[in-house]
Parts: sequence; C-alpha cells; structure tokens
Amino acid sequence: MIAFLTRLLLFLVLIYLAVKAIFKKSKSRPRNRSKGELVEMKKDQICGTFVPENQALTCHHQGELHYFCSKECRDRFLKSGH
Repeated sequence: MIAFLTRLLLFLVLIYLAVKAIFKKSKSRPRNRSKGELVEMKKDQICGTFVPENQALTCHHQGELHYFCSKECRDRFLKSGH
C-alpha cells in the first residue's frame, strides 16, 4: 500500500511539473531577455499576425513606419502601393 501511494505521489508531482513547464512557455508577451522589459507587439497590416517590435521587418512609407512579420508580407504591401 505504501509503495502504491509513493508511486501515485511521484506521478502527481511529475504531472504538476509538466503542466507548469507548458504554461511557462506559453506566455503571450515576449520579454527583452537582457533587461527583462516587455516588448511591444505590432500587427502586420497584410496578414494580421502580431510580431514583437524588435523582431519585425519595417518599412517607411508616406511618413509612417509599418511593421511586417515576413519579407513576403512587406513585399506584398509595397507592391499594392499603399
């Protein structure tokens, strides 16, 4: 009986650690790892994807700065003549 309870307790601890690890990785706001600051998310005008500002591709167009998730979205934006 004690062996069964020990195994059950170990199993529950492993499940707890696994769930904790999964939720830790799924935070929605990335941080600047060097300073621990929150990074602002920018929306790609073409596909609607949100991308961290420090990882986004940018383009100055008509005095405005536009953010894109990929080179393909930036090229589509430029071809459309916005």
